[in-house]
Amino acid sequence: MMKKNILKRTAVCALASIMLVGTVSGCSTKGNNAKKTSKKEDKKDQDVIVTIDDEQYTLADIMYYVYSEEETGALYSQIYEQFYGTTYWETSDEENGNKTGEEIAKENIINNVEQDAVLYNEALKAGYSLSDDDKKTAKDNYDDFASNLTDEQLAVDGMKDELLTYFEKQVVLDQYKESLLKDSKFDADKVTASVSKKDCREYMYEYYCIYKEDDDGNAYSAKELKDHLDNLKQVRQKITAKNDMESLLSDEQKKYIEYADDYMVEEDGEGYGTYKKVDADAIVKGLKNGEVSDVVETEFAYYVFRMNDNNNSEYYDEAVDTALNNARDEIYKTAFDDAKNSYDISVNKDVWDKIIIGSIIYTTDDSDQGETDAEETDTDSEDAGDDNSGAFSIDVEE
Repeated sequence: MMKKNILKRTAVCALASIMLVGTVSGCSTKGNNAKKTSKKEDKKDQDVIVTIDDEQYTLADIMYYVYSEEETGALYSQIYEQFYGTTYWETSDEENGNKTGEEIAKENIINNVEQDAVLYNEALKAGYSLSDDDKKTAKDNYDDFASNLTDEQLAVDGMKDELLTYFEKQVVLDQYKESLLKDSKFDADKVTASVSKKDCREYMYEYYCIYKEDDDGNAYSAKELKDHLDNLKQVRQKITAKNDMESLLSDEQKKYIEYADDYMVEEDGEGYGTYKKVDADAIVKGLKNGEVSDVVETEFAYYVFRMNDNNNSEYYDEAVDTALNNARDEIYKTAFDDAKNSYDISVNKDVWDKIIIGSIIYTTDDSDQGETDAEETDTDSEDAGDDNSGAFSIDVEE
């Protein structure tokens, strides 16, 4: 089908994995009772990136935020390189003011550091603290997180014991966030009801495809095209409701008949489009489970579709999760906006502008490792968390 749908689903899965990694590694663990780092201590001014009142953050102090953005970017880069031939970090995003992936990541890091720092301090003011059981949970989650890192990643400044403080602070931060949700009368059922099941209906199917041009962009001759279509019609006769469509193709047929599985979502609108007054999308959506279409001609190709699940809920479930996370994040952001004016917040752009995000934790060779880590952690997580789930590796006075 359309590459936009493949990219969309792959990106959603990638992000879901990232969010799940964050949960196991600390998004649902919290707090700290240690010593506060002040300007009077031995951090060099030329290394400080963010200052919030008397708390200073160097690159090592905010390394978990960098890690999270680089893991996201590593997964996205694989997708971007496949479809666009460029990395995520260097590709401009029209929906974000043509900022590159690196520019967006750097904004996310600073925004999340500032928000979490302010909310954490607000939590301390409200009397939240860390219990011994919370400390044990945080240590367990820290150990789980560290076990998924390579030796090279663990060797990066800020990626070892410094992160234990990060995990502990999440206990306090998340407890405070729960109180914010309660005070705001957050209604998960209402948010869920705002997501349209009809618009998010998903159709999962497989298909054969013959393009009207060869790989060099040259149109097939009438005889070549007829022979290909004859073969397509013959192999179509072999399709049942459950058999392996790909295995039905001979090695010779695979040279010009493409096999793939794909999905279509109601709200996406036009996919294959209408050609010669035939609406290919309507044909796909009209198939019953296990049903096989006749040969369908579009502007650029011929298709045979088999419907596997014409009412899949995966896309809807993802849309609900996104809506819930966005609604929660809005409540957290409002609390941050209400409190931030009472803090003196500054960013040392001379230092921050020189730091290049994209290969501090995840080098090109580490991209596959990142995907593996995300998949392994995904199986252990129960809660996807929110985009601003993170704390920071400074020490706070008891």
